[in-house]
Amino acid sequence: MIATRTSSPPAEPVTLDEIKDHLRMQDINNFDSQLLGLITASREWIEDCTGRALVQQTWKYYLQDWPSGDEFELPYSPLQSVTSIKYTNSAGTETEWTNTYYEVDTDSEPGRVILAHGKTWPSTTLHPKNPIEIEFVAGYDDDSGSPPDYTVNIPEAIKNAIKLDVEIRFERPNDAYVKVLQDVRDSLLAPYRIWRF
Repeated sequence: MIATRTSSPPAEPVTLDEIKDHLRMQDINNFDSQLLGLITASREWIEDCTGRALVQQTWKYYLQDWPSGDEFELPYSPLQSVTSIKYTNSAGTETEWTNTYYEVDTDSEPGRVILAHGKTWPSTTLHPKNPIEIEFVAGYDDDSGSPPDYTVNIPEAIKNAIKLDVEIRFERPNDAYVKVLQDVRDSLLAPYRIWRF
């Protein structure tokens, strides 16, 4: 199983101004570029360790075979939609699977693709290399604005965890107090971890 992000988030879930307020650096601009990089690094780290997409983004997820049951889960919650499911047969011919053959469960975490009633997975012999491709959109809802006015409606606990993680990376890489901040950050994230992936 391989997952590849095909579109980058349009904005970060925490702004530079919010980070500078947290660090009490409102009037200091010398480190803005560094802080922006740390915001991205923190968001990516939290996405990896929680199994969540914090900002709307598009992914392609590859399976080697159809599941033995009537459903499969997708990485990165919350799932917003499934754009397409395609499969490639042993001759190298790609086919898009009709969406009337499956249901998309965006309420569960992780999100799921479920066979529609009375339907079965395609029975063709599959190509040996990543033959099944699921393109999907995941991430918390946004306010439909455009950068720089784009905002992300993520839980406050995750937003505070990003702020703490940036603080750890920026101010306290070798500080003895870092363990306390890490524990607080991890406790904020604990309820949001999806252990399936």
